[in-house]
Amino acid sequence: MTLRLARTVSADPAAKRQAAEDRIRLICGELAEAMIALAALTPAPRQPIELLDVPEAARRLGLARSSLYAALGRGEVRAVRIGGRVTIPSSEIEAIAAGRHPGRTS
Repeated sequence: MTLRLARTVSADPAAKRQAAEDRIRLICGELAEAMIALAALTPAPRQPIELLDVPEAARRLGLARSSLYAALGRGEVRAVRIGGRVTIPSSEIEAIAAGRHPGRTS
């Protein structure tokens, strides 16, 4: 990015004003181009991961909790253990509900 500013040596105030306005327009245009380029390089913000407990995940899938625990035990559903709590990413539940989930085997 290079700024091409023309210097005017004129005693006419109207000419000086016009030259200043032209320089401002040029600078603003190049600034806008730089901002667009920067925006293209900036990654989109990440969405937070929603974790569901087993009762909520079972409710969303229309399953009994025991059935979901059995599927977890067989490795068919991906889960995240936090301390003693078992949680399931909502994306996993959405994939199962949409039929996009291949299932897992141990």
